[in-house]
Amino acid sequence: MKIKNKNIFYWLLKIIEAIAVLIYLIIEEVLWVRIGEPVYRRLQKIQLLQRFNRYAEKEIGEWGFFVIFSIPFIFMEILGILSGKMFLTGHFFIGILLYVLKGFCTPIVVY
Repeated sequence: MKIKNKNIFYWLLKIIEAIAVLIYLIIEEVLWVRIGEPVYRRLQKIQLLQRFNRYAEKEIGEWGFFVIFSIPFIFMEILGILSGKMFLTGHFFIGILLYVLKGFCTPIVVY
């Protein structure tokens, strides 16, 4: 009897975990549309960044450009992983905070 109760408890936790991940993915998409896209559009309009892109293409070269923009990308991905981990371990406020921070890093990396 105890074995069946543990098995039911295990599957119940797995269902709750799957629902939490689904909610997280939906929140991620909503945050990108509400926060990331408008910031991305504003960054495109900034003349300083456009000048930097032209300079980087001419002077730094492909590999230098790759290295410069890899660092924020790696940072952004680490924030996403930590945010998901915080959500799944029950630290929702910290998870949301990390995810919002990732949302602000995303337009910079994408641009």
